[in-house]
This record gives sequence, structure tokens and C-alpha cells, in this order.
Amino acid sequence: MATVTQDTHRELLLELIQTLETEELRYYERTSSANYWAWHIFVLLALMASLLSAACVSLLPSESFQSYGKALAAGLSLLSAFSTGVLTAFKFKEKEALREEGRIELVDMIYRAKSGLIDCDTEEQCCVLCDRVREEFTRFSLKQHRGDTALRSDEATWQRTGRRK
Repeated sequence: MATVTQDTHRELLLELIQTLETEELRYYERTSSANYWAWHIFVLLALMASLLSAACVSLLPSESFQSYGKALAAGLSLLSAFSTGVLTAFKFKEKEALREEGRIELVDMIYRAKSGLIDCDTEEQCCVLCDRVREEFTRFSLKQHRGDTALRSDEATWQRTGRRK
């Protein structure tokens, strides 16, 4: 059996803080940014394809529809529909908001853990703080998971409006 030293829970807490800072925080920063950019790209793509489709139909001479005009208008309409479908299916805007909220909560959790570590003088204090941070991270992870799951169901609508689809 390993000997328990005063640094044991302090080391565990430092390891947990490092994991939160390096793995978890980077994940939330990366996914928040990716969803932010994906949302903007697909919104612009849908908007531009719709506008170009309308311009194509109204500005191209009618004889061009016998050759390339019909395919161009159809292709632009399909691109607009595809972009809108991707936006609806992947819910980039909602996922960005969820991950950004998570990133903010995680940063706050890390600062509280570091602040508590300053006042941690005994093994017992470090043990209590380590357990508190771990439990807080568990609740945080479950909350993020529930939010993610809700985005894939009608639960998100219910949470926003109070009524099911």
C-alpha cells in the first residue's frame, strides 16, 4: 500500500487543474470556434446561393435556359437547400452557444480551483478541494452532455418555449 503524503491530494488537484486547462478548455475553445465559423459559412453560402439563383433566373436570357441556365439555377437552388439543411441538422449556432457557455464556466472553475489551492495548507483541505473541483467538473460535464443531447431532440424546443414540437 502506498504511503500517503501531504502532497498527495495537492498533486491530484494540480493534475486535475492541468487537465482542465490543457485538454478540456482547449476542446471547448476549439469546438466553440469551429461551430461559430461553420454557422457563418453555411448561412452565407445559403444566402448567396439563393440570391444568385434569383439573379440567374431573372437576368439570364430565356434562350440560355435551353442550355446551361436551367442547370445553373437548379444547382444554385440545390446548394441553398443543402446549406439550409446542414444548418438545421447540425445546429451550429446552438452548439456554439453551448460550448462558449461551457468555456466560460470552465475558465471560472479553473480560477476557483487555483484560488482554493492558495489557501490549501493541509492534506485534508487539499482533499476537500480536490473532491469539490472534481464534483463540480462532473456536474459541468453532465450539463454539457444534456445540452448536447437536447440539441439532437425536440428537448431544446421544449426548454426554450415550454412546449414540445
